[in-house]
Amino acid sequence: MKLYFFSFVFMNVMFEVEPYGDEILNPRGIGNHQTEWMEGECHEGGTDGKEINMRAARAFQGHGLLEHVEDSRIRSLVLSSLKELENCRLCPWECGVNRLAGAVGKCGASAFGEVFYAGLLLNEERALNPAYEVFFTGCNLSCRFCYLADKVCSRNSGKENRKDQSRPLEGHPLFLDPGLSAARSLCAVGGEPATNLPAALALFGAINVRPRVWNSNMYYGSFVADAAADAADVVVADVHFGNDDCAGWISGVKNYMETVTRNIERAVDAGLRVIVRHLLLPGHLKCCGFPAVRLMAERFPYLRFHILDNYVPPPKSRTSYCRELRQRRDPLDVKKLVEAARDAGLDLEAPYQKNETIKERGMASDSIRAWLGETGELIIDEAGRVIIPHLTPGLLQMFEEIRGMEDVQKRGA
Repeated sequence: MKLYFFSFVFMNVMFEVEPYGDEILNPRGIGNHQTEWMEGECHEGGTDGKEINMRAARAFQGHGLLEHVEDSRIRSLVLSSLKELENCRLCPWECGVNRLAGAVGKCGASAFGEVFYAGLLLNEERALNPAYEVFFTGCNLSCRFCYLADKVCSRNSGKENRKDQSRPLEGHPLFLDPGLSAARSLCAVGGEPATNLPAALALFGAINVRPRVWNSNMYYGSFVADAAADAADVVVADVHFGNDDCAGWISGVKNYMETVTRNIERAVDAGLRVIVRHLLLPGHLKCCGFPAVRLMAERFPYLRFHILDNYVPPPKSRTSYCRELRQRRDPLDVKKLVEAARDAGLDLEAPYQKNETIKERGMASDSIRAWLGETGELIIDEAGRVIIPHLTPGLLQMFEEIRGMEDVQKRGA
């Protein structure tokens, strides 16, 4: 029997499988769920988008999710955000399309909000774990490094027979998920919640879990900023870049730094707790990593700063002109960025250690019933890496058992 040793990197997890012995594990083409990146595939309309948006409009006008939203303030926000979709200018793209009438803007999001994953996870910052996270399709950034692009920007979005199993928030089984009872926080994630504003607000109003976490790329306009300030308790701001050139080259957006900085300031001024994340991209230490640290030190030295080191190289098909993104992250670059942040006196989020247990990640042992029957996903990419996009309590428990078996095997060797 062939044995395999596992090494783990948690927080939007990636681990690699290495063979024990001289045989080579070659899963290329087996279980590969990653799809080829299509230029603009997330940003095109069509009859499918019209169908789902018309259905969304009817749902909101009828019984829909609003009947479960008891907070009159949230109900009002949902209704006003729907009105905005008639001439959608929620983000700097300012498409001006009538999403309620079936048009689809740059983000590709439906009017009601399609969910491609929901569950109790241990991916978040320590103060938020365990977090119940709801992932919406559609995004106004086209990041070449996004390892969930095939789900966020799926061309199947809006079809009744979806291979990616995304479905409207209204009537979604997440509302009956026992995992909600163990959640310390409720997170609207993406994709991008800003482009799914009515659904994200309805989610916050329909589920009685606090704090409500707005996990966003922060690339949106003033209407979204005001709505998020009224409905959310915590903002997790993903600052991907440190300059406009890299943002435009990799994600296809303009005026990135000004927009993101302004929206972080708005969240702070509104009294929300703000956590800023930065995922260090390979080859972008000087142009993005260090500038992100300077931005924090000069503008937001009092905010928690989380440096992510879990970069997963995307398939080559997504990085035709961003070849540096095909590389793995350099551990020395991560170390340099952490040292720069410490020298600047920033409040750094402590990184997770790979051998941390469920309890150390915030999951109480008496909450085990909350994740029985959970669903998880393993992705084997074209390079043979095994990627875990959503770290559930059950998967972490499985990893603990595997590590225990390895310890027994090593002691018996």
